[in-house]
Amino acid sequence: RVLSDGTAAWATGGISVCAAPGWQVVVGGSAPDGAGGAIVVWDDYRGGDIDVYAQRVLSDGTMAWAAGAVALTALAGDQWWATVTSDGAGGGIVVWHGGCDGVASICAQRVGPDGTPVWQAGGIPVGGGGGSWPVVTGDGAGGAFVAWEVAAGQYNSDLYAQRVLSDGTTAWVTDGVALTKAGGDQWFQAIASDGEGGAIVAWQDERTDDSRIYAQRVLSDGTVAWTTDGVWVSAEIAHGYSPDILGDGAGGAWVVWRSGKVHAQRLRPDGTPRWTGTLLVYESNTGRGADKPRLVSDGAGGALVAWQDNRHWYKVDNYDIYAQRIGEIGYRYYFPAFRRD
Repeated sequence: RVLSDGTAAWATGGISVCAAPGWQVVVGGSAPDGAGGAIVVWDDYRGGDIDVYAQRVLSDGTMAWAAGAVALTALAGDQWWATVTSDGAGGGIVVWHGGCDGVASICAQRVGPDGTPVWQAGGIPVGGGGGSWPVVTGDGAGGAFVAWEVAAGQYNSDLYAQRVLSDGTTAWVTDGVALTKAGGDQWFQAIASDGEGGAIVAWQDERTDDSRIYAQRVLSDGTVAWTTDGVWVSAEIAHGYSPDILGDGAGGAWVVWRSGKVHAQRLRPDGTPRWTGTLLVYESNTGRGADKPRLVSDGAGGALVAWQDNRHWYKVDNYDIYAQRIGEIGYRYYFPAFRRD
């Protein structure tokens, strides 16, 4: 834990969340518990196959749950690609791929503040067979929105979404609502709450010869709000990869992506761009450019963007971490970027 003044709150080098035998691979990371701590989830190999485990880390760095963490899955076969969002009540909603209903479904489990699984043992099915790479965000009412990829043929994958209510029931049609069924691959999806009971999903889209960034909004009742198969976020940028998305609290969203450079756009609730032209957050003419931009709110109407950066390529594939703040109306704040020499 890093405090607001930049000091580390816990032991030098960090604390051990899990030291069980075998590999523990963090995929979906952590979600705040609302009390200064976090719910951490990972894929765990201690049993010979892959299961999903979780632990709650308190604000003082101590573990709240059983030593070795809580197993959310223990079924035969692999359950993997765990990701988590807060349930707004001290616990979390964990989503993964595989196993809860005997087929390779997208599954979910709610874990309470005391580490007890709330829904049926082994999790509930969120989407039907063939789904993979889920992403999740809270719905503001104790449930969650989940989006995932479904293979529809060679070099063709579609995106679906589902809302899981706080009691573990699904709110929309069985196997989820189709966000896009366009040709080619739609993948590398990211999801955010729209702040009005729905969610917005952005993704990398291969329906043309170029990779582009598309987005779709789905309302609280499962209605898709924007153009069929999604809106093209930035018509003047031909290439786009690795998007991230952040709800703006007003029914729209910020979207960032990379194309060697880092770009941003803000979408209105109707899916139209709020800014005239795409905001160039960072332009690189050296090395392999920037990659994996990630967003967080600045709490003041704007957003912070961080990314890995290869501008110092001459250091033998050296990547540093940089950051920039972008304003509500589409400009950059020119404070020095952070990097590691």
